[in-house]
Amino acid sequence: MAGQLPDNVWGNASMGEIRVFLGRCDAYEPDMILPILRRGLEAIGWDRPFTGRITVKPNGVMAHHVHARSCYTRPEFLRAVARLLRSAYPSEGAGSPGPGPQRPDVRLVEKCGVGQSTARVMLRAGWTVLRGEGMRLVAAEEAPKVKVRLTTGVVHQEVTVARDMVDRDLLVFTPKLKSNVLSHGMTAALKLNVGTLDDRERMYRHHYDLDDKIVDMLEIARPDLILTDAIEIGVGGNQMTEPGFSLGAVVVADNPLAHDMVTSQILGLDPLGIGHIKRAVQRGYGPAHPDEVTVVGDTTIAELRSKTAHLNLGFMRVDQFPSPIRVVSGTPYCTGGCQGVLLDWLHMLRDRKPEYMKRLKAFTIVVGEVEEDVGRPAVLIGDCAAKSPKLASRGLPCIRGCPPTHRSIILGLALTRFVVGPLIRPDLVFDSYFHRPLRLAWARRHGRPASWEDTRR
Repeated sequence: MAGQLPDNVWGNASMGEIRVFLGRCDAYEPDMILPILRRGLEAIGWDRPFTGRITVKPNGVMAHHVHARSCYTRPEFLRAVARLLRSAYPSEGAGSPGPGPQRPDVRLVEKCGVGQSTARVMLRAGWTVLRGEGMRLVAAEEAPKVKVRLTTGVVHQEVTVARDMVDRDLLVFTPKLKSNVLSHGMTAALKLNVGTLDDRERMYRHHYDLDDKIVDMLEIARPDLILTDAIEIGVGGNQMTEPGFSLGAVVVADNPLAHDMVTSQILGLDPLGIGHIKRAVQRGYGPAHPDEVTVVGDTTIAELRSKTAHLNLGFMRVDQFPSPIRVVSGTPYCTGGCQGVLLDWLHMLRDRKPEYMKRLKAFTIVVGEVEEDVGRPAVLIGDCAAKSPKLASRGLPCIRGCPPTHRSIILGLALTRFVVGPLIRPDLVFDSYFHRPLRLAWARRHGRPASWEDTRR
């Protein structure tokens, strides 16, 4: 029923066997991808019709023709997904209307990175071609919203999400497999849920509580189906700007925890060493161990792992990152907070301006609360650093936040240390500071961002 959360189940988990399909795919050709998706559905035992309101959630944290080319779900992959969903049953042809009087209503819903315009990211990602495939594009920050109370939340007791994330009959995640230093090395199906939140709630307790924050969102945005773009993965740097690597795979699953247990092994990570996977297990979602997941398809974890074995995911302590910038890291150490965001920024600079980074004049960044004094020049990052007893009264520039956003770090270091990061470009500045505010003002004027009193359970 519209306005209520669907009573989802964990797909074939209830049947005692949880399957994840790994298929070979070496090219971004929709006509090649579509039959692989169909084989994947058959292999995992999918038998639900594609009818009613279908919400598709991709990965679109950022897209840019120069600086962010490999870290979003590709439009060619999404075209194949759209054709799959427009058929009433997985076994039918892409253009077949199937039984019944109506085709499904398919909506692609996304909220890009904090401070950016999702509409512009959709344009830059090439997603506008999906309208020709019968898919509506919904920029979450401009769409009607609802508040949803959580009954099992640890970090959140109530969240605000786009109405299309709640009023749906089927939720399909289409993540981009990539490394992410903010989430113990990987972004896949579970971490994709953070993109369900608006900017304010996305950054709320985005620190040492990030793992529980991610798992909280499964209560309202637990995907029925996961179709993952791993044809080219993003790896080794910032989650928005890292380079691509040709893996040549498509992943199909109906259990996000099982999906992430498999994809983490492809990247050489211990699934139960990833915080949000471990917390999802502890909180009773999905399989308790990777051995409970059956991998099917025409390739294997071992084969794909052999391709990624030489890759460096970039996941390290921030004070071990090699650069002219000296980083002093204090307490607490927040992988998903200040230390993680700073590490992500350092990777961004190295991803897209490596020679510029080598030429930087040395200075110190303090992140986390420290006991020792540091010399000048220095910049404090985060609220904990600002509380350092020997630094608080020295008048050092401080970029506040718990954690600060990427945008505030980029702007703050540009103003205090004249570090011109790769995202300081006229087109991106226009998107963030002119296009986005104008679109949000238009949405408010036309009553688009919703009725806050509209509360769902």
